[in-house]
Amino acid sequence: MNIARDSVVLLDFEAPDEKSAVLKVASLLEGDAAVTNYASFRTAIWERQCLQAPLLGNGVALPHARTGAVSEMVFAIGRLRTPVPFGKEQVPVTLIILYGSPSGQVAPSLAVIAELAKKLHRPEILSGLMQAPTDADFRKLLA
Repeated sequence: MNIARDSVVLLDFEAPDEKSAVLKVASLLEGDAAVTNYASFRTAIWERQCLQAPLLGNGVALPHARTGAVSEMVFAIGRLRTPVPFGKEQVPVTLIILYGSPSGQVAPSLAVIAELAKKLHRPEILSGLMQAPTDADFRKLLA
């Protein structure tokens, strides 16, 4: 899985709240061949989000679900124009990296996320992603 190549990316969108932001990014995967049941996928993402908002820090959230509603890992990325408060702590989030993985694929999804977290903890990468003017620039930094 190459997140930079295989993700759907939406830059500089607006959302009034956490739920709207997460579901807007999830909607980028509607119609994706690997999402076998979009309604179930969307529900699984939001139910997991409600348990505890997965926050990486520095304005990054990682909404996700392991679900039978996807046949392989899928990613969608959204960058908010204005930060939105997430979770019980109301942490401001600007970058949403949403993913779904098949129910039985724990190790592969953890490996991809570990690699992603390592990249995002590099200040120059994170700063670049937050400011990238185009989809191509964003993907280049993420690669």
